[in-house]
Amino acid sequence: EVIAHRDHETIQNAISQAVKDKTTTAFSVQHRDYGKTPLRSAFAGEEWRTIARDDPYKEQAKDFAGYKPDAHIRLFKNHQGYAYEYCVHEDIYLSIMRNKGVLKDVPKDAPFVIHHYGFGEQRGDKQGFQKTETYLKLLKKQVRTTPTHPQPVFTLASYYFDHGVDELQGFDKASLEQKKNDLKATILLERLAKLYPKFEKLYPYLGKLYMRNNRAKDAERVYLYSIKVAPQFKDSYLHLASLYFNQGQKELALKVMLKATENKILDVEVYLTLGFLLLKNDRPADAVKILEHSLKLFDGKVAEDVIQQITMNLSEARSIAQSLASTKR
Repeated sequence: EVIAHRDHETIQNAISQAVKDKTTTAFSVQHRDYGKTPLRSAFAGEEWRTIARDDPYKEQAKDFAGYKPDAHIRLFKNHQGYAYEYCVHEDIYLSIMRNKGVLKDVPKDAPFVIHHYGFGEQRGDKQGFQKTETYLKLLKKQVRTTPTHPQPVFTLASYYFDHGVDELQGFDKASLEQKKNDLKATILLERLAKLYPKFEKLYPYLGKLYMRNNRAKDAERVYLYSIKVAPQFKDSYLHLASLYFNQGQKELALKVMLKATENKILDVEVYLTLGFLLLKNDRPADAVKILEHSLKLFDGKVAEDVIQQITMNLSEARSIAQSLASTKR
């Protein structure tokens, strides 16, 4: 894990402010897991970002295709009784809460980032395999010790997910070991959903498990429930819209994405998907408005290939809208 030199002063300022306000005892910090190819876990519902044109950390990101964003507690006061707990991956959140700590995100006007290298780059080699096997043993032991703590259970389920059924192969053709891993992941995530319904990142995994095991109705139920309990979590909208669209229910897919914007989810993927679905629902003029608005919101703030996709969709929407207008004349 690396901190860019440009962020040293920002960190000092954040600490100084925490000392002044005498309330904040820990910060949740932006964290990037870099990879040379989209990390497999990103396809399980976790976000993957390519490097934006005006990314402030181009030097740190120059050798990589993109990163998986996350947030971790990496800055906290000493001598407060805080301690890391559990293994793979260690957790300090509950310790801070038990000791009545006050956790804040790093202020938006003073962000800094921890750059994490080597994540997922060794997958497939002997060293990576041995590391994975060691992690699995530790995770199983941890889950037996703390069966109701969400993070170890989720991490173990994620392991089984990654080593379960290949979506392109399908459940029917999967090996017995693959099927077992998928079932283990499903059982763990279903239990986690009952214990911690607002642990939002479990839902994309569980929904995708249902989908690749021919349980579309269960996937739909999970995504709908996720939207109900975590209405600001964009992934459930995207997955549910995709489910409906692939079933030929494009009107329902559009309703899902409209609800996402009604809930004020300001995200480029949401707007791009909404524009696409408006176009597919024969509403090119509305698609033009949404996509033009997207360019104003996100140009220069997201990866260039995403802006190119918006521009292409906008061009198509304009062409169709103009054609329809000419026909009406």
